[in-house]
Amino acid sequence: MSNLKETIAEDIFFIFDEVFRFKKMGRDAFAGLDQLEAFCDLPHPSGHGRMLCGLAAYEKVTFIARLAGERNALSGNVTIETLRKLTEELLVQRFLVERRPIDEKQVDRLLSSVGRASKKKCQDKTHFIPCHLMATKSPDAFSVGPVTFRNRSNFKSTVASHIRGYAKNEEPKRREHMRQLMLDALRHYRNFDWVGEIIIEGCDSATSADLAERTVRSAVNLLHLVFRAKNTDRMRVGGAALRVDRRGGLTINSSGELAPHGSLAWAGQGCFPEDWSEWLRDKHLQNILRLFGIALETEANPKLKRPISRRILDAAQWFGDASRDEQPSNRIIKFVTALERMVMTDEKQDATRLVSDRVSALCCSLEANDRAKWKQEVKDVYDLRSRLLHGSMSPFDRSVNSMMGKAANLGEESIIQALLLLGEEALVAEKVPTRMLAKWYDNFVDHVDTHSAANSPHSQGLDET
Repeated sequence: MSNLKETIAEDIFFIFDEVFRFKKMGRDAFAGLDQLEAFCDLPHPSGHGRMLCGLAAYEKVTFIARLAGERNALSGNVTIETLRKLTEELLVQRFLVERRPIDEKQVDRLLSSVGRASKKKCQDKTHFIPCHLMATKSPDAFSVGPVTFRNRSNFKSTVASHIRGYAKNEEPKRREHMRQLMLDALRHYRNFDWVGEIIIEGCDSATSADLAERTVRSAVNLLHLVFRAKNTDRMRVGGAALRVDRRGGLTINSSGELAPHGSLAWAGQGCFPEDWSEWLRDKHLQNILRLFGIALETEANPKLKRPISRRILDAAQWFGDASRDEQPSNRIIKFVTALERMVMTDEKQDATRLVSDRVSALCCSLEANDRAKWKQEVKDVYDLRSRLLHGSMSPFDRSVNSMMGKAANLGEESIIQALLLLGEEALVAEKVPTRMLAKWYDNFVDHVDTHSAANSPHSQGLDET
């Protein structure tokens, strides 16, 4: 660390040398600067305005900011923008205003000060992310791990007491402004039948907002898997506040007559029955949602490093994107990418065989002896994806539509089955080398190949490989 502190001290000297160099150049400093360099500056020690430092110095400020974040275990909780802003302010305050010596002792104090100032920016926040889910109004609420989805009525009752007391102690002029903001926000929420509630702990505002939306979006991705892509293609997180999608168009027929046409679609998924919440009583479905909820904890907490949970969430992200995409060719590509993210373990060769072996093993039923059928389906879909990506097939080819259902089914079956087989222990494990997962997949494929219907496999954890 001592050598690093020496380097940082040299960097600080360089930063201020650049500031003074640009200052001596005066107005001519801007002549010939490219646009990026001209926006690299530091706060002026007077507290008013900014002073040019140039790109090279700015990059060193960013390096110091990142190091302060890592040293204080804040990298996942605070944005680099927050760290850099505080680093800029403290650099100027300590070494230009207070004229402290630039040495290792002061470097150490600078890093600590940036950490303390950053931690003051961190707090726990409850976020409410509007969503289009089921068009039905029941149930009042349901949860996927740390995310609770509330219907509109339940959301209103949840925030009602906070709304009544909002801004009541503010000055009249500011109170009016704040209440207008509140009204605008409530009008936005009225256009959504569901709201995803999530608590993000110990982060700055920007990081907290980003993690909240990502976590709710991941929860919706998991709903795509649980309730199938074909039943959830209209589910969305946030977006424009539109309850009804009204569209129109014009055509002119061969007689020269102008003809209007239109369409009307309600936001949310209309195929869910009013009593769909009864499905949540199913023990098998409860277990799937429980395990997905454990995986989802990784999204909400930047301190958690769980590689298997991350892999599940990444695969679900590709699957969710595919479910929502309106272009069939894009959907095929994303469905297959979801498969690869779930089963590929850094192998460089023979990807087609590995994907077909592992996905078909996850999807097949030994009782039905249908491994060969699943393997052929994987190969067909994988080949179609390759031809689309490499340009040997038009994205408008009719076979794309015909294969879309198979691609979605492969994703649904394999990702959920991998989740169930790997189990809770693998999901919460913080160290799972890729080679260990590769061995688990290889052993599982061998298990499927060699066992008969009378000896069908049960759940096996990573430690059993």
